[in-house]
Amino acid sequence: MTCCDGEWWIADTGENYLKGDYVDCHNPLRLPDEWIVAFIREIPEARASFFRLLGSMLPDEQVRLRGLLEGDTLTPLVDPKTHEDNFQHVMNVQGIHTVGPYGGTGFG
Repeated sequence: MTCCDGEWWIADTGENYLKGDYVDCHNPLRLPDEWIVAFIREIPEARASFFRLLGSMLPDEQVRLRGLLEGDTLTPLVDPKTHEDNFQHVMNVQGIHTVGPYGGTGFG
């Protein structure tokens, strides 16, 4: 097993899709930065593979890829349905706070 077998970013042909540099015409980008960021945010296997491969990249490639990590790149996105489900869950489990022997209805 070589260092790149089974890595998420390595194609079956052996091409590393993280490779590429903005200024080197002999080393073009394989994937747009936006795609890499989206994969890192949404796919845990891609994120883990990214960090395993980062140290083996060329210095200019490492600078480019480390720049993609600025901000909240590593924060996974939550789709709107999951966000709404989480909100509804919080509303449904808050509990009912009552006062008095009749549950705060004022009768008594």
